[in-house]
Amino acid sequence: MEKDTKKKIKEVVIKLDRMAHESLLNMHFRPYESVENKADYCIMAHEQCIKDTKKELYNRFNYDEIAFLLYANVGRLYSAYINMKEQLIRRICIHYNYSISIGIRHDVDIDTLLEKVDKLTVFQSYVLIYMILEFLDFHGKKGGFTNDDLKKTFKIIPSENKDI
Repeated sequence: MEKDTKKKIKEVVIKLDRMAHESLLNMHFRPYESVENKADYCIMAHEQCIKDTKKELYNRFNYDEIAFLLYANVGRLYSAYINMKEQLIRRICIHYNYSISIGIRHDVDIDTLLEKVDKLTVFQSYVLIYMILEFLDFHGKKGGFTNDDLKKTFKIIPSENKDI
């Protein structure tokens, strides 16, 4: 009996706004493909780029910096139409200033953290945000997370063994 090795295709209807539709129509490297095939390609390429960029970001930040970034992003939304790096830097500054105003001290050198984020590309910033929100969503549904969860996800070696 032969094993069916073909992928089963799931048909999904996605409504695109005018800008997204025009972007797909104007993709020059796949000019003769249908909009559906172009969208499929973009989704698959996006997923691969995220996987590759996650590897670039592993161990880029220390434990305290990741903890700070998690707290700075709880319940936050980002706009797809504004530069991700600028949004991330703004979020860091807002959270840091707010924390100081209410007397919370973080074990993070804010200048070093901002310098590290500033060295990221816009896409690396996007993926870092993606990783943070993915982590918060998954572990929020799970009911919390451990230090080991944090170390595994971001591939970091903690500066000290402390709870966040």
